[in-house]
Amino acid sequence: MARSSGARGSDDLFSAAVEEHLSRSAPLAARLRPRTLDEVVGQSHLLGPDRPLRRLIEADRLSSVILWGPPGTGKTTLARVVAGATSKAFEPLSAVNAGVKDVRETIERARARLGQQGSGTILFLDEVHRFNKAQQDALLPAVEDGTLTLIGATTENPYFEVNPPLLSRSTLFRLHPLTAADVHELLQRGLEAEEATADDEALLHFADRAGESHFNMLSAYHKSLRGSDPQGALYWMARMIEAGEDPLVLCRRAMAMAAEDIGLADPEALKLAVAARDAVHMLGVPEALLPLAEMTIYLATAPTFPVCRGSRFTSASSTRSRRTTRRRCTGS
Repeated sequence: MARSSGARGSDDLFSAAVEEHLSRSAPLAARLRPRTLDEVVGQSHLLGPDRPLRRLIEADRLSSVILWGPPGTGKTTLARVVAGATSKAFEPLSAVNAGVKDVRETIERARARLGQQGSGTILFLDEVHRFNKAQQDALLPAVEDGTLTLIGATTENPYFEVNPPLLSRSTLFRLHPLTAADVHELLQRGLEAEEATADDEALLHFADRAGESHFNMLSAYHKSLRGSDPQGALYWMARMIEAGEDPLVLCRRAMAMAAEDIGLADPEALKLAVAARDAVHMLGVPEALLPLAEMTIYLATAPTFPVCRGSRFTSASSTRSRRTTRRRCTGS
């Protein structure tokens, strides 16, 4: 039985009332979420005027892409912007709770849509690195023949976490962390949305602190390692990971510390730091947290040999001195 026009009108009024209520009471982050490319803050290397990703989105000619970047850089937001700008159907999935069955159902809907309406389908797959090889392989035929346009989002290195055949059929775009200027702009938008005010000096201070906190915590982690404080090092490691830090950043700092501060006092330290980096590459979080913690404890309890760093610079200085003396003697 057909529904009356009055019933449809009531539904429209109800939907409008819900949207109006949400626009006022939704969390600030939801209200500030960009709806167009011009509202996106940051990623100017991809979304600035005449930049490649912007041109593809505006022309609605986006092919399969992988968005790679740390948390908070706007991967999901960018996918939502694409959803609002494209004429294609948009199907979101999260690899955290989706499986092969969900992928196959999405592909079937995409094929039916293409056959019946002639319109394509974009699949946004968040946390694509959480799909195993078999799950990623289920996507490949549909991406290969154009049934689906894939937008995969990942915080992990796609060269290790995404199957090579799928990666080779996608364009990789790397997203950068927000700068202090980007954070400042977001703070101003938040104040406007809340109809509040704040001194510009306070905003600049907060934005600078947001950028500095990364380096302050990384420095505290390094100092804990160097100071033989395994508990402190584990604390800063966990705090950075919880805040969304890329574990590879910790590995790079740990490798530098193992070479410079431990050195020949324990040659195994650098080997373990490199092995932990490889484990992070291959496993990703949370599986890599254990080898990362083991590396942290090992480095924090290893003997230090700071003379290594001094010897390096002394040797370099002596070499420069000998070269200078030789030039003077020969007159060259």
